[in-house]
Amino acid sequence: MTRKQVFQKHDALNKRRQFITEELGEAKLKEVITAVGKLIDEQQILPAQLIDVIQYRQSLDVLPDL
Repeated sequence: MTRKQVFQKHDALNKRRQFITEELGEAKLKEVITAVGKLIDEQQILPAQLIDVIQYRQSLDVLPDL
């Protein structure tokens, strides 16, 4: 990876963090990052698996109650 590519990735991450911070606020973002890290460590799951679980839960949330 070239130096330019590293800076581009860094800029993209900063923009993403800025967007999330605007949505949640800095304190809540830090709290969620800590909770996610703890969950991944304690449950020994991969971040991709956590994303799958979140997407599954979102699908369940849109289903009507029976």
